[in-house]
Amino acid sequence: MKNGDGDTRNVSESVRVETVSKKCVFEWFKRFRDGKEDVKDESRSGRPPTSITSDNIERVRRMLADDRRLSLRMIAEELKISLDSVSNIIHEHLQKRKKKGLRFSDVAQVQQRVTTVLRAIPKEVFADSFQQLHNRCQKCIVANGDYFECQ
Repeated sequence: MKNGDGDTRNVSESVRVETVSKKCVFEWFKRFRDGKEDVKDESRSGRPPTSITSDNIERVRRMLADDRRLSLRMIAEELKISLDSVSNIIHEHLQKRKKKGLRFSDVAQVQQRVTTVLRAIPKEVFADSFQQLHNRCQKCIVANGDYFECQ
């Protein structure tokens, strides 16, 4: 490669990205020319994060165990750390995600709701769904398990 201009498409194709900007390709070209072998950013100097500690992670975990309805703001104020740090702890370190949908107090309520929803589905829809499942299973058998369907 002599310059980055003619190689924009080649670099985009080599990393399987369709939307790499020309500026980004020029930067990568410069890095490769200088001997760098990947496109990851260098680590930077600066103040390391001080709020995301094992102690704070454990404190957030305990607070949520005691009351899962606490807001990020309430936790941040209690621990005297930033909202971003609390969010990072909850989502990245504790792997917590918002749950969406209905809440049930016991198994009987779940069973009742599932039964109601299933009975509301017309029999023709069930029959069609089972026929489609049967057809897919047959294709899989014929292909010795190598069947894959795209939609």
